[in-house]
Amino acid sequence: MRLTPKERAHFAALAEGESKMSAHAYDEFVRKRLLPANEQLALHEIRESVHADSLGKRMIVAADFLGTSLFAVVGAEMAGQAGMNVVGCTLVGCIAAMGGGTVNNLITGVTPVFWLRDPRFLLAAASSSIATFTCGTRAAGPACVALGVSICAGGVMRDVICHRDVAIGSQSFALATGAGASVYVALRKAAERGYVTYISMRICLAAATTLAMRAYAWHRKQTTGEHVLAPYAHRRRVE
Repeated sequence: MRLTPKERAHFAALAEGESKMSAHAYDEFVRKRLLPANEQLALHEIRESVHADSLGKRMIVAADFLGTSLFAVVGAEMAGQAGMNVVGCTLVGCIAAMGGGTVNNLITGVTPVFWLRDPRFLLAAASSSIATFTCGTRAAGPACVALGVSICAGGVMRDVICHRDVAIGSQSFALATGAGASVYVALRKAAERGYVTYISMRICLAAATTLAMRAYAWHRKQTTGEHVLAPYAHRRRVE
């Protein structure tokens, strides 16, 4: 690798002023810089493997596939309402179901992305989209009620493609999912500090928090006509 003089000087500074290094010294230099991150990753993988066959882990996998299918159903239904054919509906359904997870993997450097590592997610999204297009709104209705909202980036992509209002900025979806995620992370941190919090309990409490927040937001909207988090324009009018 060719380095500029400035890059070579910076490299020498990192190597404690050594302008020339033996192969062994270079290997040791690289090992010291990479070891902490690799060690942390290895420990996380070992800890996760302990729960590979646990009820909580199976619940997460089942929830992943259920969420993928439901997002695909909603996306395909909206694409159908926008006048798309089966190909367009399937594409939008897959984007809605897997777009957010794909962006998440790319941001965190996890490659290949999840649906390439496990093509079952792609199969679930595509088959759910095709089934929704074939069966129509009657089959999609219960799934839409069960899912309720779509806050992930895939849902945003879906709304943009179908020329719908992007709900992420005007409703309480982010508040609900953020609250649920906060509960899960807090309980996991508690477990890391020695407090017993089983993974199944973490999942159930996080899901319950998300659902409770969404239920409260829906009830408030129905009774008062206002969102939990008022849009900026509404706030300005009140002021």
